[in-house]
Amino acid sequence: MSLAALGTKYVGGGGNSKIDFDLALKQLEEEKLIGTGPMAPYENIPGSSIVILMIFSKREYAYLTEKGYKALQKSKAPPAPSSSGSVHISGAHFISRRSE
Repeated sequence: MSLAALGTKYVGGGGNSKIDFDLALKQLEEEKLIGTGPMAPYENIPGSSIVILMIFSKREYAYLTEKGYKALQKSKAPPAPSSSGSVHISGAHFISRRSE
């Protein structure tokens, strides 16, 4: 998803500031829950005596990493336990127990 669309949704829609959005995005990246891209090499100044070899994100879009997907799955609430009760059969006797 594009970061511009995310920013519009979470900053423009209500009580969040641009700074809060940027800090949250940075924290998610540092924890490797999301990634951003596309990645691009640093553009060195032509003729410079110093060459910098570095790749950085242009931060045009964000995506959920495997770690982020697993964290999302864990955060979803488990299904509520069934309150149907249980039946115990012993010989010819049926005993119904209702769990509450």
